[in-house]
This record gives sequence, C-alpha cells and structure tokens, in this order.
Amino acid sequence: MQKIKTEKVLWYFTIFLGLMLCIRELREPDLWWQLRTGEWMLENHAITFKDVFSYTYSGVDWLNVKWGYEVIIAWLSRFFGPEGVMFLNMISVALILFFIQKAHFVLKENYSKKAWISIALASLLFLIMHSSRINGRPEMTTYTLTCIYLYLFHLYRLNGSKLIYAIIPLQIFWANMHEAYGVGIVLIILFLVAHIIENQFQKKKIIQSKSVHLMPVYIVSALSILGIMINPNGALLIDHYIEIYSQLQENKFTTENFSFKTKEYWNYIAYLNLIIFFITFWMIFINNAKKGIKAKFLSATEQRGLTFILIYFAFFYLSLQAIRNTFFFVAFATPLIAIFLEENIMARANFKTLMKISFGLFILFYLGIGTGVFYEAFSPREQYGLKVSSKRNALGAAKFIKENNIKGKGFVDYLNSSYLLWALKPDFKTYLDLRDLDIFPQKFMENVFISYENPGVELQGGTTLWEAMVESDSFDYVVMSNNDQFTTFNRHMVFNDPQYELVFADGVTSLYLSKNKYKTLTDSLGFKQGNRDIFINFKDIETKGFGKVATRIFWPFYKENEISHSEERLTREAYYRIIN
Repeated sequence: MQKIKTEKVLWYFTIFLGLMLCIRELREPDLWWQLRTGEWMLENHAITFKDVFSYTYSGVDWLNVKWGYEVIIAWLSRFFGPEGVMFLNMISVALILFFIQKAHFVLKENYSKKAWISIALASLLFLIMHSSRINGRPEMTTYTLTCIYLYLFHLYRLNGSKLIYAIIPLQIFWANMHEAYGVGIVLIILFLVAHIIENQFQKKKIIQSKSVHLMPVYIVSALSILGIMINPNGALLIDHYIEIYSQLQENKFTTENFSFKTKEYWNYIAYLNLIIFFITFWMIFINNAKKGIKAKFLSATEQRGLTFILIYFAFFYLSLQAIRNTFFFVAFATPLIAIFLEENIMARANFKTLMKISFGLFILFYLGIGTGVFYEAFSPREQYGLKVSSKRNALGAAKFIKENNIKGKGFVDYLNSSYLLWALKPDFKTYLDLRDLDIFPQKFMENVFISYENPGVELQGGTTLWEAMVESDSFDYVVMSNNDQFTTFNRHMVFNDPQYELVFADGVTSLYLSKNKYKTLTDSLGFKQGNRDIFINFKDIETKGFGKVATRIFWPFYKENEISHSEERLTREAYYRIIN
C-alpha cells in the first residue's frame, strides 16, 4: 500500500484536478441548441433529418451527426439540469488522462517510480494548455476516442493485442456522436498504410523491428470504415467528413478555426505547441546515434513504428490549421514529454525532493482553480462554479420576453439565439444560429454578419441592408449582443431606426420591439420615451442541485459570486457609451 501511495498519489491528484476543471460556469452558446435538439428527439421519439428550429431555412435537410451526444445530454439534464453536461465531460476528461497515462507506460522501456511524477507533470501541462477545451462540447467525444485509439495502436505494436478490435465498435459510436469522426478514419487509414509499408521494410530487411500480423489490421480497418454506415443517415456518412473539413475551411466566423497564417492563432497555446514539437522532434529523430536523415528516420521507425511517425506529423500539421486542433498533437505528445522530463530533468534528482516540489505545484494549481486566479491568467472567460453563466447567456432577455408575452419573428444574433431556443421552447424559432453551415448557406451568413457591422450599408435601389432584411422578414423584435462586435448595430437601432424601440438591456443583450406590433409596451418601456432606466442589473443565479454539490466537493470554500457595485457601474457606463 505504501508503494502505491508514494508512486501514484500525484497521478490521482492529476485526475482530481482534471475533473475540477469541469466544474465551471456554462457559457458555451452551442450547448443550448444541442440540448434543445436532444430534448426534441426524446419528446418526438425521432431523429432530426430536417431543420425544425429556424424560420429562415425550416425544412432543409440537416445531417445531424452528433445526434447521439445531444440525446445523452438531454437525458442527463432531466436528472441534473443543464449542468449534467459537465458530468459527461468529467467522464471524458478522466478517460483522456487514463489513456494518456496508459500510452506513456506502453512507450516506456523501463519502469521507474519517477515515471509517475513525470506523467503527472506532463499531464498538468496538458491540462493548463487545453483547459478552455474542457467545456462540455461534443468534441470531447473526439478527443476521448482519439486518445483511446492512440493507446490501442501503441499496444498492438507492442504485443499484437486483440484489443485492437475494439476500434470497430468505437468508430461506429464515434460516427453517431460528433462530426469529427473523420479523425478516426484518418487514424485508421494511417494505421493500415503504416503497417503495410513497415511490413515491406521488414521483408526487405530495411528495418529490424518486430513484425506484427497484418490480418487484424485489414479486418479492423475495413470493418471500422464500413461500420460508419451504422447510423441514422446510413451511407451518407462515408464521405461526409470530407464535407465537414470543407466547411471548416470556409467557416471564417469562428476565430478558433483560423490557421497559423493569421494573428488570431498565435497565443500562449500556439507557442507551447511549437516548443513541444521541437522537444519531441529532437527526442524521436535527432537524439540517436544514426547519421543522416534517412538513417535517423529508419531508426525512429524501428523504435516507435511507422504508425507513430505518421500520426506524429499528421497531428502537428493539424495543430497548425486551427488552435483548437493543438489538443490532438499535445495529447499525442504528452507521454513523450513525460519521458523527456524523466530522462533529462529528473534522472539525478532525489525522489522525495521531486515529490515535494511536484506536490507544491499541484497544490498551487488547485488553489488557482478554486480562487479563480488560474482562469484570470489563462482563460479569463471561464469561472469556477457549476451553474449557468448569467454573464454569457441571455437570461435577462429570455425572462423579459416571457413576462411580456413577446411572440413572432425575432432577429436574434447568432450567439444568443441558441439560449433563447432552449429557454423559450417550443415556440421560439431562430433567424440564424450556431449550427452554421450545416443549415445556413455561407452567403446568407456573410450578409447577416455584414448587417452586424454595418446595417446602414446601401444596396442597389437606395435601401439599406437592414431595411431590406426587415422588409423581407418583418421582425417583431430584435435581440442583440452588447459586446463590441455589435456596437455599430446597437447604435443604429437606438438612433437611426424609426421602426424599433429599445425596451430592455443588461450586460449581455439589448432588446428592441417593433413599434407597430408592441406600441403599448414601447410607449411605456421605451428608452426614447425616458420613462425609466431600461438598463437591468445582472441577475446572478444560485448554484443548485448537482451543480452545487459538485462545486462544493472540489472547492469547499466556494461562495456564490456577487457582482460588485463597481463592476456593475463599469458595465453600465460601457453600455451607455455604446448608445450615446
């Protein structure tokens, strides 16, 4: 028992911290349309094949790959509320860390007690870099399955493990959970190609590595790819991942999809990703006795296998295409970083001294999460405490719409429409939402984004873009975010649009009503009428149920966040600077 405590307790602390990172406010706007979709499927006992949530493109074909994930989180929400999505997230984080650790010990040649310290520290770096990705989105399925695949590949090369057949049902599961199931296909193809080439190298005595049986490789590859058709959309998914990749290339509306060629890509994660690449490249290719590029490559192939080499470069290339993709490369490289730490930094250090230093770092990290210092430094938009964020979701606008019985067509910005879709169910329909190019044509989205930035831009005939949109859809109300992206739009609505009146605003959104349809409300509540201060203070919500219990378990000192008067005043002033 003593041996387990001294060698593994730091690793268990790592898992604890990974789970603690899941105890955060729900701020991701994607969550709400996914949750609502899952609820719709449970209510109707059917899968979504057509759009049922927008009024602009209602009835168009919708190939909803992540239907399985949506059903799961909707089912969990029945017991835990929307916070239940983080329960699923905690399972994913635990599995990711578990399989990273398992891969580490498969790649290591010799066991040592310091290995547990090194994998704990390397995993801590991984968590720091990608804490913002631990957000309850369905991509956590992709991250989890990627780590499982990598472990199974390593294990198969080590001893020909029959666990490799688990990839077949896992790929079927993946194709029903997240549209990035194409990552699994690419990994399987690399696995197949690498083993065929490596087998030829062995026959020609180019390399001297241990041979593996090819038949399981063929069976797993064929059945995994064919198994993708076991989904509600059948054979459509065989090549749908290619279309998904094309959409990501076209999607210029989300900065996390920007490549290394843009300034938005370059932050501390990108630089750390580069450092990790240089360290691991040195470990794999430079730090061996062979001379010459070819000799070093073949030596690395003998030691790690061609599957390992191909995935290494494929994931690094992927990490350069979008900052969100650095997760794949760093997860793959974390076991190597652990080996590097053990062999080059910890080799001569005293075990007990290393444990003390490491525990000190982990305790600081724990305190940083609980007190919020960590989030302030690395992910300012996040906040500890499992509940719906009142600063990131349109709680106030939803409440105003309900209390005043606002109906009809709403022009709601793409960020806030998802929350209203869930909060105002079943009547609310979106104009545009975060399903993006799955539903809405790129040209349509481009025009909407132009209206956000410049609603007064003139079209042929002298009308403005916003006037043409209003004429086309006759919006009964408008809900618009109050962040900087929408400043011009809000100013236009307050001062230049005679058809709408500002009746509500808080730190998240502004709400405008049609004067024709809601004359009584606009006369009594309108900003221009001067009858009242339309700015409503933030209304933080209390942590309840599962969220409250989980929050207290990981940080017993948690106190409900109270928005200070000074913060409220600054928010108010910032808002009025927008409209004055």
